[in-house]
Amino acid sequence: MITERRTQERISSEQAATLYLESGESYACVIADFCGQGMYITYTPNALGLSEDNRVIRVGFVDELGKELFVNAEPRHVTSQAAGLRFLNSYPHVVENLTKRFANRETPDISAVHRLVIERCLQQSDIAITAALEGVLPEIVQSFQQSAIKASTDQDANARMSIAERVEKHSSSIISKARNDILSFDSLALEFSQHEENESNLSIIEKVEFEDWLIARVLITRLESHFRTDLLLLKMRTDAMNYHSPIASSSPLGPERAVYAFRSAIHHFVNDPTLEKLAFKLYEKALHGVLDELYQKLNSTLEAEGILADKSLSSLAKEKVVSPDLPESKDSEPSVEDEALNDSAQTTASNASVNSKPASETSGPIVDSVSESNSSQQSPSSSQANRPFGYRQQSLNHAGVDQGNISASNITGKSSPVEPGVDQEQIKEAQSFSIFRNILSSFPSKKTAQIDYSVSAFSSNELNEGLAQKQIPTRSLDSDGEALSLLSRVLQSLNTGEDEEKALSHEQQGQVDVIDRFFGSLQNNPRISSEGKQHLFRLEIPVLRQLLENDTFFEDQNSPLRDVLNRIAKLGAQGNRLGRVGHQKISALLERINTELNETPGVIDEVKTELDALMVKQHSQYLKNVERVATAADNAHRLEDIRAELEQRIVYLLDGDVPVAVEEMLNSGWLDFLQLEAVKHGIDSDQVKNGFQALNALIQFGRKPESGFEAKKYVPFIQQGLMQISGGQDVAKSVRESLKNLVLDAQHNQHKMIPGQTLPLVSDIKKADRENTNKEKSERLVPWIKRAKSIPLNAWMRFDKDGESTQFIRLVWIAKGYSKFVFVNHQGLKVIELGLLKLSEYLKLQSITPDPNYDQSLVKQGLDDMVKDVYERLALGASTDQLTGLQTEDEFRGNVRRRMQSGERTSPCAMMLIRCLLGELPESLENKAVEAIGEVLRNFEADQASVARLNRYDFAIFISGKTLNEQIAQAKEIAGRTAQIGVEFDTPFVVLSSEVRGYLGFHNERSLLSSAEQSLRKIDRKVSGDVQVELSQTESASSRFAIDDLSYFQVMAQPVKNLSNNPISDHLALSCIESDADSNFLAVNKDEGVSINSWWLNYIDARLNQNDIGVGRIPIHSSAFFDENFSQSLQKVLMKGHIAADDLWFEIYDLDSVSNPYLVADLMMDLQNLGVKFSLAGYGTKQCSPDLVELLPIDSVTMAANTLQSSQELEETERSLIELAQHFGKLVIVSNVDSAIAMQKAKIQGADFAQGERVGPAKEYS
Repeated sequence: MITERRTQERISSEQAATLYLESGESYACVIADFCGQGMYITYTPNALGLSEDNRVIRVGFVDELGKELFVNAEPRHVTSQAAGLRFLNSYPHVVENLTKRFANRETPDISAVHRLVIERCLQQSDIAITAALEGVLPEIVQSFQQSAIKASTDQDANARMSIAERVEKHSSSIISKARNDILSFDSLALEFSQHEENESNLSIIEKVEFEDWLIARVLITRLESHFRTDLLLLKMRTDAMNYHSPIASSSPLGPERAVYAFRSAIHHFVNDPTLEKLAFKLYEKALHGVLDELYQKLNSTLEAEGILADKSLSSLAKEKVVSPDLPESKDSEPSVEDEALNDSAQTTASNASVNSKPASETSGPIVDSVSESNSSQQSPSSSQANRPFGYRQQSLNHAGVDQGNISASNITGKSSPVEPGVDQEQIKEAQSFSIFRNILSSFPSKKTAQIDYSVSAFSSNELNEGLAQKQIPTRSLDSDGEALSLLSRVLQSLNTGEDEEKALSHEQQGQVDVIDRFFGSLQNNPRISSEGKQHLFRLEIPVLRQLLENDTFFEDQNSPLRDVLNRIAKLGAQGNRLGRVGHQKISALLERINTELNETPGVIDEVKTELDALMVKQHSQYLKNVERVATAADNAHRLEDIRAELEQRIVYLLDGDVPVAVEEMLNSGWLDFLQLEAVKHGIDSDQVKNGFQALNALIQFGRKPESGFEAKKYVPFIQQGLMQISGGQDVAKSVRESLKNLVLDAQHNQHKMIPGQTLPLVSDIKKADRENTNKEKSERLVPWIKRAKSIPLNAWMRFDKDGESTQFIRLVWIAKGYSKFVFVNHQGLKVIELGLLKLSEYLKLQSITPDPNYDQSLVKQGLDDMVKDVYERLALGASTDQLTGLQTEDEFRGNVRRRMQSGERTSPCAMMLIRCLLGELPESLENKAVEAIGEVLRNFEADQASVARLNRYDFAIFISGKTLNEQIAQAKEIAGRTAQIGVEFDTPFVVLSSEVRGYLGFHNERSLLSSAEQSLRKIDRKVSGDVQVELSQTESASSRFAIDDLSYFQVMAQPVKNLSNNPISDHLALSCIESDADSNFLAVNKDEGVSINSWWLNYIDARLNQNDIGVGRIPIHSSAFFDENFSQSLQKVLMKGHIAADDLWFEIYDLDSVSNPYLVADLMMDLQNLGVKFSLAGYGTKQCSPDLVELLPIDSVTMAANTLQSSQELEETERSLIELAQHFGKLVIVSNVDSAIAMQKAKIQGADFAQGERVGPAKEYS
């Protein structure tokens, strides 16, 4: 066959048509494109047996007037779902009709697959709407006839009867025309969509058309409001297919299709506005009976095709709110100033909303509307000042805030309550669980029982059937730890009533343990309410069954049960008032999952759809509330701006002496009158100018009576204006009398004048200005002001009121120039409104803190909590001596430091060092002896004591408090009892003890231990004994050296070896040592930290050179991040060019001092942008929390080699610590690698760097 191609230009279309075969069969199709020679049609795949053997086929469609047009053609290039047709004759009228309708229209970017799905939806719409139209047309005709009978004139009666007859006669044409539009991809909304933006510029003829269009538009709005829940989901799904309506808030499959099709079909036959409104009213009733089922069916069809919502609901469900009334949260307690401001806004703005001109006509310094400020939004700056505080690399959405107010309701953000599908966060979730699955299995929960291998295990089928058929007790919020164990509940239920008791296999027990940990992590989740947790607990067994069937459940992004978990968590969020009915509905849905899952696996999808509808309904209400809040805030801020401008003008006029009548006039409310006129007419309007003119005339008359005063003009004007404000005659009469006295007294130059700047109104204005421009306060809050401005719109924050539970609030509105911030709760109701300085204070005090992980899915939150639990247990193991159960040296030192920093400066304390020399015991007996000593020391129950094993033979006890002497006596008794343990091993023990007394504010754990160690050297090692040392109140180390004395410390450099493929090469780790000490100097409090950090900065500036050191890792105390001083000083050093920022790697220690991690993260990122790297010391211990590791933007963590245990039984635990760090995206540096075994373990476990004697000794750096 010769291949034929059309030589004319093709025009795309979506014309619905009917295909007629020679056999007489007919099928629906769509004309996808056409030209003068032929057309290309599409149809349902494999729905008809069309082939190129068919000689002639006919394609017909109905035009706008209901007339059928057709062409005869022969098929070419036939596929299972499309065919090319060549016309047998010339059909200019058909081509002309199609060209007129489709030639100048852009083709929507819709895939072929989605086009077919839309065609099916259009056919469903056609069936439903046509049925409603066929049923309502006879009613319309009858109602027209009744209206003709009731007409007041014969002329009207005849005209209406004629219309009724015309509609009845052309009913079939009306239906055909409407069906044609219903089945078309196009929408008649295109024809009139421009009216929404250009109402004020319509000509007379256009206004008539606009009124006709308005009837249809009002009906569409009512229908969209009635079916809002289903339509929101439908719009999100049509948006996902790039199938949009010209009206942004509508769906092309929504009410606009039914209404505009009806209007287009009937408009030519009904030219009477009264009858047209009547027809629409009857048609609306008919639609209510079919649209509910239709939209549910359309949503089901699209969902079945895998088309989910991927658009933010922030662009949906928005209704313009005229009333400025502000729905307040019951929990909100605004200040007196806030209440006054809101009262003013509601009183005056209500008038403004009715009487004010459009923004384009209002002059003066009034704030631009939100829509105008947002229309010009550009990409936010990437500078440090614009980085979101506490929100890492998230982009700011503050564009336009310098020109006007901005609102969260007018930005596109990720505010959709329904997840759009797989994103990077979900991928990270999957990767998280794949890493932690091995960790969890090798590090079982404390509640996991040991497996009894003498008992047979349940098979997979037995376990699944048992879980499905037997009632497993639900986890409860107030249950004790044992009752919470899922394993015990499962075994107890499965073995109830059975002849033979069985157990779970190792793999089954591991999976039960994972679910137990996951739901256990929800127990203390502050973001979920108690009702929400109880709902989630009811899914414990279904989730367990899913995990038993599919061990990749937590990684499966398409699991509907995961989606159900996430949706219930959002609906049950803390502060989310779902209501009794909502909770009952969720309970019923969960009951369906638990009872119907066996017989109906698809029940989870059905429940998910129901939950989606609940979320969309709840979210749409939230959006409406937020818009009301934003509208009220805009109005209030607009009033403030107007009043501020008026106040400045009045203050200018009052510069000098003024008549007493002016004071009376201002005290009676003249400023309020001017504000009202400015709101109504504009701040530069004639009405406002007249008000100032009256005030100025009065002032000038007082100063120069000879100039005269037009009393007949101004007195009634002033009196009338004050009456508008006061609502009565008394105030106006009082001012009238004052004016009258002024006129009379001024004739004899006897009127009283007073300084204008001393008036109470002026004093109040100036006082408010001083408060708003408090320089001292602003300078003190500079870093926090910058962070307040860096909070993104829609950001969730934690709000901790004194003595109240944590409340989660969301930023939704920022005033022009960052002068005001408004926060709402989950319902979108206002919680608090703060000025810039007040918000900055709250951030500094941590009354308000960022919560960047609030929007994480429940699964991600659960995994994170499980990870932190594992880390804390691993850290506890690393912080506890394995033989004795006592604290390790590092943990002990950290605890002592915290105790000494929190106590009073002059409070006494004591350190007791106990050295146990165990003689010639073999290793096995020596370990038992050490265990026995540890048991004795653990029984030391002093109130404020810490006990540790420092090394093989040394133990330490730190004591402080009011009963110090009694505790020391008890500690000595304990030390004496350790010597008696040697009797049990037939070997005399020599126990040496040293007691060093000092003061919390003048000493540190380093000096106390050092003094105790030195005193022990003076004791005879052959006989047990003790020694006491009393330290004086000497100053701390920070006062012993000057920050510019670079010779005070000896700087040591130790090589660090790269063990992996990371791009950072081998480098040096620097440290400093005091001349009389044998260990590295590390600050133990804030004062020492500030001093040693400054010393290091001076050393970097004076001694380090980028050509000599390469990359250098330097220890820095955490006090460097208490404020911006360290950051600014370091930047000044780097600007000199002696050393590159890329060559500096700061290792942060003493993390217990970090009180505001978000500030630390912010300051770190400032320096990271320059190239500086950061590491956290103490990884794997309780001093380095997993929250810090995750939150701070560090490059690496440093862990001591002794944290990697030498026991073969703990190899998986060691690997877990390394894997957890690498999961957080941090490099791992292992320090104190002093042996070949330690080096080998560091390599095997996957560490990135090693530092220690095995790599190279520390040498003096020069």
